[in-house]
Amino acid sequence: MKSKRMKMFPLILMLVAGSFTSIMTYYFQYEIKTALLVLLSVLLVFYLLGLLLVNVIVSFDKKNEEERKAKEKEEGIVLEKDNAQEEVVEK
Repeated sequence: MKSKRMKMFPLILMLVAGSFTSIMTYYFQYEIKTALLVLLSVLLVFYLLGLLLVNVIVSFDKKNEEERKAKEKEEGIVLEKDNAQEEVVEK
């Protein structure tokens, strides 16, 4: 499940890249048409990169969660067997 912060990550990444691009195009005195095209392409690329990164992080989280649950289940079975053996020995 994506958290609210994970949903905001692509937007924040896009805005930071866009602000940096705006400053650089102003500093290097690009024509307005060229600056807007560069800005649009940078915003689009960094938004897509942010979405890709969030999806990778979420998939790793799901994989880790499944492994953790399998490990807990395995440890629970081992503990139940140990408890059963102790009861037999005590009787």
